[in-house]
Amino acid sequence: MRKYMRSYLQEHYQIIEAVGGVEGVERAVAEVPDLIVSDVMMPKLDGFAMCEKLKSDQRTSHIPVILLPDVVGRMPGRRPAMGCHRLHPQRLRQQ
Repeated sequence: MRKYMRSYLQEHYQIIEAVGGVEGVERAVAEVPDLIVSDVMMPKLDGFAMCEKLKSDQRTSHIPVILLPDVVGRMPGRRPAMGCHRLHPQRLRQQ
């Protein structure tokens, strides 16, 4: 999924990647990106927990976060924190 998103976005945006939610939070605090696109299913710190952590930190609370479902397209039952949005990448292919 990450390769697909990178290929779709890299023509127009500078891409900064992180492997997993813990590294994602660290990179977000260090580099303060304009937008975060994250998978929901990650080891150690899932997308929902990562989003909650980012939204509760004053340094990163303003950054919009888009959460992607797992490869099957299912979203776990949890709801994302305020300011975190769900996106189904299959819709990108329709454009």
